Amino acid sequence: MKNILITCFLVACLIQAKAQSTKQYYKDNLECVSDLSQKSNDAFLISKDYELGRNLFDSLVNNCIKGRYLSSYEFRTLKKNTINTKEFSKPILLVTSASWCAPCYGEIPTLNKIANKYFDKLQIIVLFADQKNKMKKMATRYDDNIILIPALSPPSDQRTLSLSISGFDHMLDFPTIYLIDADKRILDISRGAAFPSDKMNWEEVNRINEKNLMKFLAPILFYRHIQI
Repeated sequence: MKNILITCFLVACLIQAKAQSTKQYYKDNLECVSDLSQKSNDAFLISKDYELGRNLFDSLVNNCIKGRYLSSYEFRTLKKNTINTKEFSKPILLVTSASWCAPCYGEIPTLNKIANKYFDKLQIIVLFADQKNKMKKMATRYDDNIILIPALSPPSDQRTLSLSISGFDHMLDFPTIYLIDADKRILDISRGAAFPSDKMNWEEVNRINEKNLMKFLAPILFYRHIQI
């Protein structure tokens, strides 16, 4: 009986080791992300082939991002603390933002509500395309449970649709949210958010954003295991 238990333990260790060795990381798929992102944008903006653009973007998400793992990234927060993504045992909501991005402002009340209500179930981290001095005013709008990360250097283009902070490269637009489970696996991404305009007030904006974000978060808030 003892030998059987030892054998089972060794087999389990081998299976786990094999699973670890076959992990695919987001950082190793950036060429795929860049290529399909460019092709998708070209389809939308140049050829006006919206169906092709949507198909290319879906392929980008499914083949280059979903199921990939987040590496260990060390970030310097707005409050001058240093955090590492490997230190979080709970799921992470990694959000990209910029001070010039209207939808980024529109999603803040919903992010605050989620951060306050589910602080024990997930950690929200916001990566900014702006340096500290450019994002300070916007930063005051966020809940204290949300970790804010300023850019380390100014972007080459003030309206760039990408950012790179401490080794993490984002190549899509703003805002984009990466849904990352406790094992640091990217489950999905969400782009865009409603924001106030002449046709939409804050009440409607918050209703839409909360509905969409809660649906997006369902895999980590209401289910224990996710199969991809």
